[in-house]
Amino acid sequence: MCQRFNQKHATIPLMPEKSPSSLPIYKANTILIIPFSELGTKSEASRKKMMDQLLTNIKHVLKNVFLVEWVKFRVLDERLVFSFKEEDIPKALNALQHVPGIMRMHPCAEIQTRIASIEKKVREIASRGYKIDPEHTEIRALYFKDKVQKTNIIEQTRNSIAAIAKEVPSSMQVPGTFMIEIHPDFSYISASQQDGLNGHPVGTQNPIIAEILGRPGDLLASLLVIKRGIVITPVFFSIGGLAIDQAVYTGFLQHAKHTIELFHGFPVKKFFFVPLGKVLSIFSELNADAMKNHPCSCCILARRLIMDHIMTELKMARFIVQGTSPVPTGEKILSCPVEKQLNDSLNVSSSFLLNPLISGGDSIPKIFVPYLDKAHAIIPNTRWYTWDFCKLRSGEADLAMDPAQLEVIIELLKTKILNESAKFIHLITDNDNFVNLLQEK
Repeated sequence: MCQRFNQKHATIPLMPEKSPSSLPIYKANTILIIPFSELGTKSEASRKKMMDQLLTNIKHVLKNVFLVEWVKFRVLDERLVFSFKEEDIPKALNALQHVPGIMRMHPCAEIQTRIASIEKKVREIASRGYKIDPEHTEIRALYFKDKVQKTNIIEQTRNSIAAIAKEVPSSMQVPGTFMIEIHPDFSYISASQQDGLNGHPVGTQNPIIAEILGRPGDLLASLLVIKRGIVITPVFFSIGGLAIDQAVYTGFLQHAKHTIELFHGFPVKKFFFVPLGKVLSIFSELNADAMKNHPCSCCILARRLIMDHIMTELKMARFIVQGTSPVPTGEKILSCPVEKQLNDSLNVSSSFLLNPLISGGDSIPKIFVPYLDKAHAIIPNTRWYTWDFCKLRSGEADLAMDPAQLEVIIELLKTKILNESAKFIHLITDNDNFVNLLQEK
């Protein structure tokens, strides 16, 4: 149920992990959050909606997913500020990297807006080994109504930084990360910067189906559409006894579910589980010849009709995200040898098949990499795909099916399978329910 063919396509490059900084940690108990880079292009109403959604998602991820408590938070127009106990800053930064809609974060010290206070804090940071480089110091003055006052305070701060840089030389330097943000009533000073996931806050785009069949590419595709702010409704198709190694296969599905929940921004509203192995076994009893001669075609038809049923019941737009992507060898691998682009008649739900992985080879966000690596480690001897996750294999050279036979198969699936859909489509209520379904034979 897996086919390879050569493809001239650039490999998706992985972004290398940054090595941890060796600089001593300065005292920081606040994280200044800069939202996604596209925020400035939105209308005022859209910006407010997205900021509200982002704030909701941040609170959920901090409190309910990573169990990090904050002391207070502020909403400052187009940025957010969360304060924590000093020892919780590293945990909070890690948690916030999992929230789509954040461009970057600055762990800050909060001080009074006075030149003397700013100079004192800058000297303290310099004494801990950070080089104060005026050319690589970002100074902002925000929310000042008086433009002259704003210009003067920026100039005074810049002169003070230049003077301190001459007094306190250091061999250490973090170019482009030292930042002073001055507000009328308080200021923030930061000597480091953490990149965020960027994208859009989850919940700002309508839901779509995510087909999770057992391909690590399915997981990556789901994460990439989540990054665009899209709410996903995952449908897990468990092939059960058709898996070459059932323990490995169910381990991947559990890992995929856990990872989607980490990045989704708020609890996934609906998960569905379908024992595809059982569906195909019943189908094989009803039409053994079709399953023998066109196993992958029958499998695709069953999946599409089941997803069509779910989309119709939930009144969803007909979009399905699934995983196919370039692999390091320069080859392309598909879930099955029959897909919409090869045989349009099999797209019985008339759905749009989304594949965000073949959009030009953009780098994979580095926060995704350890989760994808873990998925790959679950499947032996692979890097990007479960090459042989399923015992079903199609030997079809000609992928076309006789139209009359296709109609017979579709009708059989509709009348014998979907009419009893309650037996095959399970709404997952909790993780224990999911694990129990995976373990059923």
